[in-house]
This record gives sequence, C-alpha cells and structure tokens, in this order.
Amino acid sequence: MHLLQEVLDGGYCDWQADDIDYVHYFQAGSPYDCLKHMLILHTLTSMVNDASPFLYVDTHAGTGIYDLKSPEAQRFQNHQGGILSLMKVERHAASKALSDYLRLHGIFPRLCRKGSTFEETYLGSPAIAQLFLRPQDAAILFDASPQVASALDRNLQSLSGTSNTEVFCTSSYKWFSKSIKSQYQRYAHLSRVLALIDPPYDSASSSDKWNLFLVKRIRTMWPQSCVLLWYPFVSEGQTKQGLDSRRFVLLWYVSSVRLTLSRETWTVILYTVVVLQRVFLIVIEVWVNWVPCVVSMHLFSSFLTDLNIPPILYPHPAPESEDERKRLDQRLVAMEIGTVLVADLAVSPKNDAPSESRSSMVIVNPPSSFEQLDFLLEDLRRNLERGNSKCQALVSFRRLEKGF
Repeated sequence: MHLLQEVLDGGYCDWQADDIDYVHYFQAGSPYDCLKHMLILHTLTSMVNDASPFLYVDTHAGTGIYDLKSPEAQRFQNHQGGILSLMKVERHAASKALSDYLRLHGIFPRLCRKGSTFEETYLGSPAIAQLFLRPQDAAILFDASPQVASALDRNLQSLSGTSNTEVFCTSSYKWFSKSIKSQYQRYAHLSRVLALIDPPYDSASSSDKWNLFLVKRIRTMWPQSCVLLWYPFVSEGQTKQGLDSRRFVLLWYVSSVRLTLSRETWTVILYTVVVLQRVFLIVIEVWVNWVPCVVSMHLFSSFLTDLNIPPILYPHPAPESEDERKRLDQRLVAMEIGTVLVADLAVSPKNDAPSESRSSMVIVNPPSSFEQLDFLLEDLRRNLERGNSKCQALVSFRRLEKGF
C-alpha cells in the first residue's frame, strides 16, 4: 500500500478517458451479473432495515441502465443465459433475495423507460442502489468516461432523481488516493457504508493491487463498511483456447519488435495488425498452421499482459491463473480487514465438462443476513439451470481465514 501511494505521489497517470476499453454492455444481465446484483440487493435490504443513514459507493458505476437491444448487448448476448433465463422461472425463486431481485427487474424497467420490459432494459448496480436510497442516505458513483458518467446521471434522473447522489467523472483509484482529504469530509458523518468495487480488469489501472488499495482505504475510512469486490477467474485451459491463431499473430508481431514505443503507439500498431490480419485471414491461417503455436504461446503469452492489449478479441475480463486467485485470497486475509466471504459461480454448456471459469464476489465485513449465503447461491444455481436447459451451473461458498 505504501508503494502504491508513492507511485501516485510520483505523478502516475493511467486514468485517461481514452484508456477505457471495457464495455459494461457486454456483461449486462449475464449469469455473473445476476450473482453480483442479487448480492448487492440482498446487502441493500439489510442496510435499509436500520433507520440510520448509510452511504453507497460504486467505484466503477457504468451507465446504470442498459438497453439489451443495443448492438453492444447483442454482440455476445450474455443476458440470454442470465436475466432472461431467470425471469422465465421467476415463480420458482425460493429465496427472498432472488425473488426480490427478479421482481425488481420485472417492474422498474417500465417505470424508467416508458413501454420498456425486462427483455429490453437491465438495471445495473447504481440504479438498483438508487431505488433503495432514503432521504437520509447518500451515494457517490465513479466512472472515468465523460460519456458514461453523463449517461449515468441522466439514467438516475429517470428513476428517482439524484438529490442525494453525486456522480464523479474521474477514476475512483485517483479520488480515494488524492482527493479524499478535501472531499471526504462531507461523508465522514456516515459510519454505515456499502461499497461495490466492480472493475473491468482490462488494464493495469484496474489490477489486483489497485483493488486491494481501494478495499483497504474504504475499510480504514469507514470501519463499519461492507465492501463487495467482483473478481473473475478464467481457467488456464480456456485461456489458451481463447488465444487462437489471430492472437498468436499479434504475439508474433510484438515479439519481433523492440518494446521501446509508447503505450499509445503500441495500441495503434496492434489495432492495425488486427485489421490487416482480418483482411488477409486466409493467408494468415495457412501461415499459422506451419508454426508450432503451443511453443509460441509458451514463449510469448506474457507479452499480452505486459503490453495491456485492449480486449477487442476477447469479450471477457482478463484471465487470472488459479495461483493468482489464491494469492489474492491470501492478501485479503493478511490485510486483516474483517470477515471475508467468497461466493463463486461457474456456468458452462450442459454437455461440456464443468467449467473451471467462474466469477467470484468477495464480501468483506458482511451483514448478519449473509449467514444464509449458501442457500441463496443454491437457489440461483437451480433457477439458472431451470431457465436454461442447455447450461449447467456450479456454486460454492467459503470463508477466508488465516492459514487456509
């Protein structure tokens, strides 16, 4: 943490708007989004059961409301196996958390957009939180993109207004590290805090180190806060499958040039290579067949992460190895930030082997209602499979403790 602060003080600037590659629409309404938002709603329900005010913090807010008919959402259609599958079997929801989550998505799209339905409109985390805010509560939301921040403000206005909500068009990492001394004062009186850290994992600026910095900072500022951290994990085997011949061409090209250019120049070069490879796809594929891809991937796979290539060929967050995930768990325990629970969800086609890829929600200092987390997860699993007969879902729940 001290090293991160020194980097910030030294003028590290990796939060430019044109550095934002991740598109929230790609994952809107996916099974993993449903896990995340069901747990957020469950936590918000616990927060409003107490009459005292609370603060909601969303470090990577997005636009808040998503059009599932948009080209971005239709590109991968992750919502088909998520919210749309769950809404088909809404009556089978056994847990209050899942039932309330589906009921919310069945009602509020019509209120925020006239004539809209759950098949067309999906509520993100800031919109869900906005619906729970009472006059005594407050929210601070962050997004580094001016376009996204502006859309977020408009969307929240369509729900219930934003008199007690502030939208910051800046990086939450930067705000919590530098601006906090001057801006924190207005929220210092709110001891009860719910914070969501939902980064895109598409660049160095949203790496594990920055996210742990946020967790530690928020828990230090508000000792009673509950922090939710979303964390994706893609198995090593699936990562190698995703790095097909097209990505190999990128790696081969990168490895043949000295790494002395600026990040912006590399981005232009790599996008140019992608365009050229698609134009000459047949020639490239023939050439690739004569190259030992396995050896090349072993030698050059690290270049992809080191160069921070925008995820134009891979629709999901940057993968992490099993060892890296365990290290993150160990760091969370070593930080001594309170009770830490982890909820895992893995979804894969029914005829395939169970997926090792999954999405995890890390819950730091959970409310007492999370004692039934295993029941909530099992209810979500059953209904995902019931709503989509072609998928299989696996869930797990664990508590991180010293020595695990």
